[in-house]
Amino acid sequence: FDDNVKKLIKESCESADGKINKTIAEKIKVEVDKLETKISGLRTEVTTEFNKVWNILNGELRSLVFVPELIVDGVEAVEYTYAWIQPREYEKKAEKKFGEGNIYTLKNYEEFKGVANEGVFSYPADTIQYEMNPSSASVKDAPLTFLVKDIASITTKAPKASALNASYVDVKDGNLYVGLKATSVYNNLIKDVKDSVTLFALQATVRKGATDTTITSDYARLYSSLLSFEGVAFSKEAEPAFDETPYECEISGGTEAYHLFADPDEAVLAEKAQLETGYMQTLDLNGLFVSHYKLIGKTTKKANGVYEEDFKGNPYEIKYEYTLVDYTKSSEISESSFAAIADGKLTPKGGKTAIDREPLVRVDVKYGNNVILRGYVRVKITSNEFVTVEPGFEISAKFGCDDATSKVTAENMKLVYKALDFTSDKAEADFDARYVLQLDAAAVEAVRYIPNDATNPGNGYKADTKAIGTVTESAATLSELILTLTPEEQNEVYKMSGHKYTTYVRYIRNKAGAPADKYEGVYVPITVEVTKNAPATVGAKLAQYWFGANNDKAYLNVQVPGADPGRALPATWVTPINQVWDGNKPVFKIGDKEVTGEYRYYFAPIQTAKVTVDGEEYAFSVRSKTIYDKYDGSHFEVNSNDEITEYELKLAADYGHTSSIYYNTELLAGTEVIATIDQATGKITYKDTDFAKKVLNSVPSVPRPGAVEDDLRGVYAVIGVVLKSQGCAVAVPLTDQTNMYYFLRPINADFSKEGEVIDSKNAYDVTSNINVLDVVTFSDWRGEDFVTEGFKNLWFFKYYNISNIKVDVDPEHVYTNLNGSDIETTTLKEKTEKIQLFHCTGDLITPTVIDPAVGVIVDYRSDLLPNWGEAQYDGLVKKFGFIRYQNNGTLIDKPFELLIPVEVTYTWGTIKDYVKVTVNPKGL
Repeated sequence: FDDNVKKLIKESCESADGKINKTIAEKIKVEVDKLETKISGLRTEVTTEFNKVWNILNGELRSLVFVPELIVDGVEAVEYTYAWIQPREYEKKAEKKFGEGNIYTLKNYEEFKGVANEGVFSYPADTIQYEMNPSSASVKDAPLTFLVKDIASITTKAPKASALNASYVDVKDGNLYVGLKATSVYNNLIKDVKDSVTLFALQATVRKGATDTTITSDYARLYSSLLSFEGVAFSKEAEPAFDETPYECEISGGTEAYHLFADPDEAVLAEKAQLETGYMQTLDLNGLFVSHYKLIGKTTKKANGVYEEDFKGNPYEIKYEYTLVDYTKSSEISESSFAAIADGKLTPKGGKTAIDREPLVRVDVKYGNNVILRGYVRVKITSNEFVTVEPGFEISAKFGCDDATSKVTAENMKLVYKALDFTSDKAEADFDARYVLQLDAAAVEAVRYIPNDATNPGNGYKADTKAIGTVTESAATLSELILTLTPEEQNEVYKMSGHKYTTYVRYIRNKAGAPADKYEGVYVPITVEVTKNAPATVGAKLAQYWFGANNDKAYLNVQVPGADPGRALPATWVTPINQVWDGNKPVFKIGDKEVTGEYRYYFAPIQTAKVTVDGEEYAFSVRSKTIYDKYDGSHFEVNSNDEITEYELKLAADYGHTSSIYYNTELLAGTEVIATIDQATGKITYKDTDFAKKVLNSVPSVPRPGAVEDDLRGVYAVIGVVLKSQGCAVAVPLTDQTNMYYFLRPINADFSKEGEVIDSKNAYDVTSNINVLDVVTFSDWRGEDFVTEGFKNLWFFKYYNISNIKVDVDPEHVYTNLNGSDIETTTLKEKTEKIQLFHCTGDLITPTVIDPAVGVIVDYRSDLLPNWGEAQYDGLVKKFGFIRYQNNGTLIDKPFELLIPVEVTYTWGTIKDYVKVTVNPKGL
């Protein structure tokens, strides 16, 4: 204590009556408040300092451990791949004639002379890993360096700190990712010198207070491999136009990759141009070419391949440049003068005069300013004459379990005839005489296209490699087109913007052979919209069985006593949920049309009930909150039960996915199952376990529907119903498919009747004793009282098997307001030891005292159920016993109250509460 507090207490003790008077008490309170403020400040200061220490210990790097990617001769290592760059040398030439009769002339071109004798190394940035201790250490701003040792001279040379550059990349999952970039060549890649091994270690300099501390990792080996660039080729996106493939690539290992021509005259003399573009188009050369490489090393890395595919991010910093090369063909006008290149894009010049011209493009692969690969490609400028029918056709398809077919009718096709100026009565015949639908190699389905530029269909078309559905011609008439979508494809289209998908078909001139031009023909857009029915409804509810503002609450109860008189309540609680629907089953409708099919009940993903058991709160939950798409496998977490309908509309919700919400057959409170659903029968079973019974008995049953309106404290489950589509395991979207079902506690014990005893009476006096059944009354979940006039329901005691009564008369567990104390917090033992309480059976003179831990075991012998009467009631009163009050001390002169714990055990658990007993003075 503070000295001031001690002083005040001493003054109080020296006062006349030895009691703390009000003034001194107020002073003590002021001083105590000051002391508590000091303690709080000290606590905050200690916490702050502790947090500082913790943050330092938790964020301060103490060690680094290398994470190897391979082991070389037993040593942890990382592979580092250098690139050997040998520039190519060229000599400028003014002119070269070639071809039969020298009809071709190259002008101002460069002739290959050879590869330079001297080359250079390219040092890529690679990423390696280190485990940090602690894993949460902060190193982002710590300077990082590598120490490097040649193992042959460790004893003679100090580590080199500048041979490798280190840079911070990232920290993830407790690992530090460091950029490693060499500045010189290791392991003698060019000259074979034995016994030369390079080791390196990472150093991180971290700040500790006012000083810097260096943390050094373990050493690891730098294992080198060598990459060389071998040739430039077409990429997969290039779609080269030539038929013959004399330059099949052997380096990449693929049969569909081809090198460019090495010499300009080879490209010019080739039978066909390698690329095409329309005279109104722009050809983007970027991305049409790749470099092939070879790799010298002993690891599992590929020996050769495509650089752009295997080395993401261009670590060797190569670049592509494109240049037009002038050449003439039987005239003085250069073919390449009909095009221009800017930013890697080739644009034809001269309008229609450029048609059939074939510019020559030089493709250079460079490292810095040095050319390391070179190839040539010829580009043909085509007429690009095509017609796009706008706006095209809009058709619809209904989402379902079967293939959906939609037609472009003969009437629709008039739009095509009009676009081509076929306006006579014979428009259809004229069109059919000149054009045919371009079909695939099997002559079954239409070839499909998409615009090169989605915002500008006039810029040409390319094959739709991801076409959805099939387009065929009607067997009855060529003027009808049929678009067919499988259920999977319907689902894919439905997820698109506006639930729409557009594809193009092409009509080409009705003549032998392929179209002369890449784009020649009539392109017709077909847009299909996939629609779904509005959500179905579920009903009809038996009005008397439901309550709540939205009529969405119902009861789940045990068996009605009258259903089988004279027998005990079944130990298994099974309730058919179908009983709350008209006709004892739900009826589903889309509009006014009834829809039949398989359905099942499930516990909804979002459960809102919470209960308190033994002082601890338990929230209700289920196993799954996930809805799965049947066709594409996507899945989504449900955050609100209202979202179930939304997802059923958006997706093809998988009715049969066993990990989905539709298979929630267990209801949990905390982590324990308290109820299950038999989805085959639609029956709910409440679990017969101690914990489930505690949950059930934590809240009274309320037999009046309006009494639980908006009351979320009950024991209830949110239960949904799902309908299976006819023909496939897709859930039909339903509105209002979830409802709240309350589990009604089978009985209620009412402890609200207050008992009364009179102080200072003899223990055997009737005023010193209270019958348990006078202060505890019973009713069942329907509100039917056990004790009524004529005792007609007395047999309920046996039916619900009230088998044990415990009255806890221990003064440590009994609460009182004796002497004005707080009855909620003050025990009888704290106030006096003179007052005693007993739970007794038998007569008042010679009673049997009941052990509070055991209570009264109640058994029922009558065979006259359900016709019990007053005699049986008197017998029950004796069996349940009485509470005896006894005061062995001073007489009281003012009333006070006692709260005495009572437990009632029956078939479905135990109900606990307090009975209130008022103790009145003698003669009051």
